[in-house]
Amino acid sequence: MMFLSDLKDGSSVFIDANIFVYHFSKESKFNSASSIFLERAEKKEIYGFTSIPIIQEVSHRLMILEAVAVLPEVKRKDLVKYLKEHPDIVKKLVTHQGVPGRISSFNLEIISSDIQTLIREAIEEFS
Repeated sequence: MMFLSDLKDGSSVFIDANIFVYHFSKESKFNSASSIFLERAEKKEIYGFTSIPIIQEVSHRLMILEAVAVLPEVKRKDLVKYLKEHPDIVKKLVTHQGVPGRISSFNLEIISSDIQTLIREAIEEFS
């Protein structure tokens, strides 16, 4: 099994949503490892990249985590439906709104989600 700390300097890595969610979730048992990993990317010890859909997913997941905290009476499995039925509550959930700006500060490349970019990245990765 490979750990984030096992990545050699100069490695290129696509950063998926979990790393960001763990980083922003201070109570996560993976918070420290994810934060150290993102610091390495910020210092350009490793080359990190992510995509707009990943950032959107992170924002959504963090909004749901915030909703869980402020709506403990709503079962987690019913939360999304509840929020759709109560858009006034969604407007009060603000923590997630700063996530795209914070992610952009990590010195990562944010790739577009068009197929040509994905093809180019795959060719560069394996050449």
